[in-house]
Amino acid sequence: MPEHCLVARQMAASGGIENVQWAELGFGEYLNEDLPQFDYIVMHGVYSWVSDEVKAQIRNFLSRKLRPGGTVYLSYNSQPGWSQAAPLQTLLSIGAREAGVAGNSVNARFGSALTFAERLADAGANYFKTNPEAVEKLRSMKTEDQRYLVHEYLNEQWKPLYFSDVASELNPCKLNFAAYGDPSEHYDALCLNASGLALIESVDDPILRQTLRDYLMNTAFRKDYFLKGGRKLTPFEQRRLLLQTPFALCVPTKHVVAEFVARIGRVALNPEFVSSITGLLEAGPQTLASLMELTKTKAQNFTALLQLIVALVTLGAIHPCPVKPRESAAARRLSISQWLVRHLKAENGPISPRH
Repeated sequence: MPEHCLVARQMAASGGIENVQWAELGFGEYLNEDLPQFDYIVMHGVYSWVSDEVKAQIRNFLSRKLRPGGTVYLSYNSQPGWSQAAPLQTLLSIGAREAGVAGNSVNARFGSALTFAERLADAGANYFKTNPEAVEKLRSMKTEDQRYLVHEYLNEQWKPLYFSDVASELNPCKLNFAAYGDPSEHYDALCLNASGLALIESVDDPILRQTLRDYLMNTAFRKDYFLKGGRKLTPFEQRRLLLQTPFALCVPTKHVVAEFVARIGRVALNPEFVSSITGLLEAGPQTLASLMELTKTKAQNFTALLQLIVALVTLGAIHPCPVKPRESAAARRLSISQWLVRHLKAENGPISPRH
């Protein structure tokens, strides 16, 4: 939409970023543009909200414009996690369409649809009786951002997808599944109980493994990385590259908590270890190798250090960063953050400290 491009352009200008272009084009139109091949193509909140025709245009673009060795990030609503609540989306979509009289805004139509669904639940509809997750979603909508709700529930092309189907659709584009987007979910032990772990470890096929994980965790939203070509790294190569990766502190150390919520529940972290790592990063970015040396971590505890780093990334406390962060880049990030705060205040009023 034009207003999205305008806001993005203003945000980039606030940070002095000039090496980016914004275009208001459909996916089919992009195929006619004189564009180079890309190393990265990122699509967040797109693939399960568009028609089959548009999905085909996206795949065509990926086939033609992603260079060999390139990476695609794809997030989408997934099954079986939406199986209970999918009929609720249909109900709200129909209710909003019936409320679409002249002059009614999309927010007003969604409000009418929500009231309609609540009345159906209060009437003792068996759908809600036998699907407690749908009842919980209906209740939570009263406090959620209505802009998100409109995007999620009033999209006529809305369709949660099975991972195996997405992988199959992308295979002709020479794209192979590489990894899941959330770092903490790379550790099966943080996601599955003992029985689930045993089942997963008995399966070698990566597509089947991901499918089983989705059923075991009832996954409703996936964040996937796919590679065009590429080569699987040996454990030695993985460790070498990880040790060379710098990490930067993203929040003041006093705001870093020593626990995070994983699929299996709350996971407690070693407070002294957390303080040691974040304290070192207060002085500036450090590679994983430097952190190992500075904390006197023994080589055999590399796995423990890596797991803590993953937990801190999941918390948003630290993040991988360029090898040599430039002062000008930090200044640009500060300018963009200040612009974003002003923009949010203008839209929503004062921002609470937790933001």
